[in-house]
Amino acid sequence: MIISDGTILRMIKNNEIKLELPESETLEDIQHHIVCASFDLRLGNEIKFFPERENVILNPFTTDSQTITEVKNYADDEDIVIQPGEFLL
Repeated sequence: MIISDGTILRMIKNNEIKLELPESETLEDIQHHIVCASFDLRLGNEIKFFPERENVILNPFTTDSQTITEVKNYADDEDIVIQPGEFLL
């Protein structure tokens, strides 16, 4: 289903779409992130990624993924380059 920016905003105001905003921000502060049929998200500084490994099966229903992932903290002004085929959380 594709919904318009107006519908996204209405659904947020009616709590049909839930947002966790930083304490210092209000819905009015982030309205410019709602464009066309999308909502632009901002990521935190901690990124979990899966380094390239041979013959690894990812199963989200087990805790095994914790042993094959790495967490990296990025500075606010540091670029994050996501290569084709990479999987980040």
